Amino acid sequence: MPEIHILSVPVQVGKTTRLEAWIDEERAAGGRVGGFLMPDNADGLRVIRPLTPGAAEEVVEAPETGDLTIGRFQFRTAAFAAGIRALHEALEAEVDWVVVDEIGPLEVRRETALEPGFSAWLEGWSSLTQRPKLLLVIRDFLLEEAVERYGLED
Repeated sequence: MPEIHILSVPVQVGKTTRLEAWIDEERAAGGRVGGFLMPDNADGLRVIRPLTPGAAEEVVEAPETGDLTIGRFQFRTAAFAAGIRALHEALEAEVDWVVVDEIGPLEVRRETALEPGFSAWLEGWSSLTQRPKLLLVIRDFLLEEAVERYGLED
């Protein structure tokens, strides 16, 4: 049975900050962690921060250069592709944990942003004999929908 952990709490309560501290602790204890975080940068814009050593973060929320518009927000699809690359790199690096911060309305309700790459990655991850533990951050109001969409019922 795959080991999946879900962190699902309200928006803007410090999920990513807590994850950063947990990742630091895990690594200090010798754990290997891959995947990506999605914090806000100093300019207040959302970025994808791959946990791959040496990988650069990419701005996701880009008011002037976004190529995916949802309501008043504009996003860069290239940044989401960087997140999917980070997930594949985590498997290649044989990490202990893969972090996905986060699955939100774009993925669950619109099948865009990290999709369809995340679904394909999850299917591949599920078929591995030796797989790392998976930590999914899912918006609290989307938890039931995401569990159903990704087949996480078990």
